[in-house]
Formats: sequence, C-alpha cells, structure tokens
Amino acid sequence: MRPTGTIALAQGWQVQIEALLVEQSMGDILEGDPDRIWDEVVRSAADDAIRVWGQRRSHVIAPVSMSASRRLLPPWKVSVWLVSDAIVADTDAHGSDLIVVFFAKTILDQAPLALVRAAIAELNWPAIAGDFEY
Repeated sequence: MRPTGTIALAQGWQVQIEALLVEQSMGDILEGDPDRIWDEVVRSAADDAIRVWGQRRSHVIAPVSMSASRRLLPPWKVSVWLVSDAIVADTDAHGSDLIVVFFAKTILDQAPLALVRAAIAELNWPAIAGDFEY
C-alpha cells in the first residue's frame, strides 16, 4: 500500500509516506502475561520494521494502554517509512528518512494518510531522522 500526499509536521518539516505496514500488534503471540507481551512487542517493534525496509533510523511512539488497570496493547501496530526532501545535517545528502512505529486502537475509521498524520504530527524530525544518499 502506498498512500500519497505530503504530511506537514508541527515544526514545519514536510514528509511523505514511502511505505506503510499495518499488522495486528499481538499477531504472532499465542498466550502470555500482558506485561511481558507489552514489553516484547514494543521492544521489538523498530527491529521488525528494519527487517522489512532495511537499516535506517527508527522511532517507536509509546502505546497507550487499552485498559486503566493493566498494560494492554492496542490491537494494531502501524509501521511507516517516512521520507523528506530536506536534509537534517549532512550537506551532501539527498534527503532524510525515518521509520516510525505506532499503535492504534482502530484503523478503519480514517484513511491511511489521516491515521499516520495524527500519529506523527508532533515528531521532532531533525532530532530523530537520518540523512541518506542515493
């Protein structure tokens, strides 16, 4: 799935979605303690996305629990590879990119671009993105 469109971050950076992956957050887990599941899924989220799209900087947005009494992951894990024509630090670079992983309670009530825009709007792009060369 390749949604189109530009997302303007709060600090003025313009990013585009290069790729989007939506998975069930606990899709590979049969059973276990919710706290242990939370720790494992969140800990491995960035590595899972890097295995799909290759080595680049990544950032995991901490999930919000579905329960007030215990840590219960939202059902959806959304990984998005973002690209910007603007560079962060390397003047010889061609642009910057970042893999962002976030968790969502629902994915069907809005378009993919809106879902991603809401999750990443406040990202501090220059602090977490990395430059790349073609």
